[in-house]
Amino acid sequence: MVLNTLELRDFRCYKAAAFNFCAENNIIHGENGAGKTSLLEAVYYMSSARSFRRAPDIELIKRGKDAAHITARYERNGVAGELKAIISRKKKRELYYGGAPLPSPRRLLGILPCVLFSPEDLSLIYGGPGERRRYLDIMLSQTEPGYVAALSKYNKLTAEKTAALKRAAVRPEYISVLPEYNAQLAEYGSVVSSHRLRAAERLAPLLKSQYAFMCGGPEPDVRFHTHAAERDRAMRLMDEKRGAEIARGQCLVGCHKDDMEISVGKAPLRDFGSRGQCRAAAIAMKMAQRDIFREEMGAEPLLLLDDAHAELDKARREKLFAKIEGCQLIITTCEPDSLRYISGNTILLGKEE
Repeated sequence: MVLNTLELRDFRCYKAAAFNFCAENNIIHGENGAGKTSLLEAVYYMSSARSFRRAPDIELIKRGKDAAHITARYERNGVAGELKAIISRKKKRELYYGGAPLPSPRRLLGILPCVLFSPEDLSLIYGGPGERRRYLDIMLSQTEPGYVAALSKYNKLTAEKTAALKRAAVRPEYISVLPEYNAQLAEYGSVVSSHRLRAAERLAPLLKSQYAFMCGGPEPDVRFHTHAAERDRAMRLMDEKRGAEIARGQCLVGCHKDDMEISVGKAPLRDFGSRGQCRAAAIAMKMAQRDIFREEMGAEPLLLLDDAHAELDKARREKLFAKIEGCQLIITTCEPDSLRYISGNTILLGKEE
């Protein structure tokens, strides 16, 4: 997978800009506020139809403008392609693949696979279960057809059941609708949790291998916790907790409670690992994601590094760059000297007006 060009118009701080990338290392540097992270955000948007900053689409449009435009031209296994997005304040966004409109954002997934490294990746270790579920969801949305549809349906049903639970606390007739919601949630939730469980099992040896290369020493274990992978068990637990769910007005059982614990021995890494070890583990998780993408898609994914190397010591930084050879890399930095380990295409950004 090689991204050749990226064109931006009225996206974030960019009025109009075009970037040409080489097939190996691309170093983006400039002062704070020059648009380095926004450039990566635009690339990532063409991979996932969303901002990795979790910003709503309207925030991606340059202030005072009606629409933002992103065009990405790439080659995948030697075959050229083009993706385009038009993000508007006044109408639904438009996505195009080879000039033809895509009927759904889901159809974009898997076309331009990217793996993003950012300083916020430490949340994979230190953050709550939602951060690790999101990591699995991003990976599965690119590799498992139908996963996003099942997850979206589950999330919609969860919102509807939550509303019914709150009404049931004061209007008992709403209790009668709960069994139907439970049956559907157990059905879709088992699909989601089963995929996550298999992904975690596949991830475990890859994480060990990547972490051992980066750090040596005790290797992290992956333990996936769920009570929703089996449909019948999930329905039984929902029935048992019906009273508690009504009292709290919340869904207490389902795949929205899944978690993936990263530990060394029996101790959670977030509690006993050093910051350097936790940073290395987070990067190892992203490298393992790269391995899975490569196996599933038959192409090297594009690697995006948003100054993620900054907190690594010299030895781990050198190992990281040695490990990512052989694929296209776009990396941002405020300090080009910190990237003396690599050479490649350099793009200097100045602040947009």
